[in-house]
Amino acid sequence: MMDIGLLMMPLHKASDDFATTMDEYRAAGVLADQLGFSELWVGEHYSSSTERIVSPLQYFSTLLPVTTRIKFATGVLTLPHHHPARIAGEVAQFDQASRGRFIMGIGVGSLPTDFELFGTPGEKRGAMMMESIDIIHQLWASDGPYDIRGQFWSIQTKNHQ
Repeated sequence: MMDIGLLMMPLHKASDDFATTMDEYRAAGVLADQLGFSELWVGEHYSSSTERIVSPLQYFSTLLPVTTRIKFATGVLTLPHHHPARIAGEVAQFDQASRGRFIMGIGVGSLPTDFELFGTPGEKRGAMMMESIDIIHQLWASDGPYDIRGQFWSIQTKNHQ
């Protein structure tokens, strides 16, 4: 049997009511689960007026109580736009809340206006992503304290609670 996933590129007119738009996105996720889709992939865009999900994890969280089997996948989390500690924590928390129904898709991003918004120049995004992956792995591998120094991000905690 073949598994079928849904890559949702939720496009709406910029003038559409945002709350209504989110209700429609949520209904699409519930329907995908009811129809037996194995995965639901959603990306993040901050500066798009027509593709409005800035946090796939927040969107997916609204689906946890109303779905039973579908896996939630980020397509993608744009690592250069986020501090690795934030991504490590939010992803770990969502993975636990979803009882393992999470697939972490990552990338350098594709929307030039997001690059401008976050100040992530094209020539450095690949290196930023690789460093972020390394830091996330270090954070997940230890309970701290941390002394992680990178070119783009550094994490230091002297005490750990």
